[in-house]
Amino acid sequence: MATHAMIQARLEHIPQDIAFDILLRLPVKSLLRFKSAGKSWLAFITSKDFVEAYHKRANIRCAQIESPGSAFISLYTMDCDASNCEVVELDNDTFNANILGSCNGLLLIEANDDQDYLLWNPTLNKCMKIAYNPSLKGLEIEYEFFISGLGYSSTIDDYKAIVATKYVSPPCGPCSPLREFENIYEAISIFVYNFKHNSWSTMDGEKFPYTFYSSTRSVGVTLNGAPHWVVRRCMLRTEYVIVYFDLVKEKFREVQLPNWLPVYAKFELGILEGCLCITHNSKGSSETWAMREYGVKESWSKLFVISQSFGSLIPMCFTRNGDVTMVVNGRKLIIFNLKENTQRLISLSYGYQKCLNVATYVESLIFPKAHDDEKKNKRKRSHLGLLMKHTHAYESE
Repeated sequence: MATHAMIQARLEHIPQDIAFDILLRLPVKSLLRFKSAGKSWLAFITSKDFVEAYHKRANIRCAQIESPGSAFISLYTMDCDASNCEVVELDNDTFNANILGSCNGLLLIEANDDQDYLLWNPTLNKCMKIAYNPSLKGLEIEYEFFISGLGYSSTIDDYKAIVATKYVSPPCGPCSPLREFENIYEAISIFVYNFKHNSWSTMDGEKFPYTFYSSTRSVGVTLNGAPHWVVRRCMLRTEYVIVYFDLVKEKFREVQLPNWLPVYAKFELGILEGCLCITHNSKGSSETWAMREYGVKESWSKLFVISQSFGSLIPMCFTRNGDVTMVVNGRKLIIFNLKENTQRLISLSYGYQKCLNVATYVESLIFPKAHDDEKKNKRKRSHLGLLMKHTHAYESE
């Protein structure tokens, strides 16, 4: 029987380019076992080049959270064709939890009614608690409109979380002198979390000339590192638009829609095959269109048509055989066979949920450094600089 040392010796003789290609094809669990094969393999698998290359080829999975008042958060996951189902559990004393964003295999989680925010890689089952934002808790409101997202910018090498909430005060009572007004107060609050600094900042809500698409929480779909949403422009007539959050400039920008789509037409947003997609009803059927070249208005092209209309149809991912998994009316997860025009209802978890909190993520080796590690590294660099300064001073004497 080969010993651990013998296996390590054999692995050391594999050319790096061949090893690189072989390891890219392995599932994450196998890679994690290889990390213990030796220091050189650990350095190889955790190198920035390999982690980024693996991420580009990673498998897409669907995820849904359940936290029935227990000591852990349960994440029900599966491949896009409903295979390889598993439950990942995270120790956290939680009575409720929601997915607020997904980026690079990381999930942004809100737990315990906005008291806890977590960054979680379910593939590695590694988690980081981020700073608490008291502004997101305890506002006296009756109606809450909510959008959120998670993004990453390679330009600044940082992750940012975005939470925007529209608060509407309760209607006045029948004896109130303001009873003729439907609402006495409306305001949009926008909060941005910076992972490098472990801090929240507030944006001016006046610079967000939109209102939210629905009265439920809307999780942004992330493409090119930026979360995207469907919102309505604040005008006399209803206009639906796609906006994304520019992480570097910290501004909301619009994505151009195709000319044929009426500005008042409702649609849902998703990502398929790395392209931004919209799904809308048209003459009793549902059409899905993709922006083949991001940012180019003329590149919108029809992907497929489902011969049935729905109140809401959100594209999630394609399966290996070309079927498409979609969230229907916010409550059901259905796989549509586009060739045979059939559909199959699937379930991620066993519990009933009035509104599905489903997201997709990729199996990834990515996890940002903890804030404490960043502080330690800064202190080390500071001490090293001080030591070098004293050394040079001593040598000059």
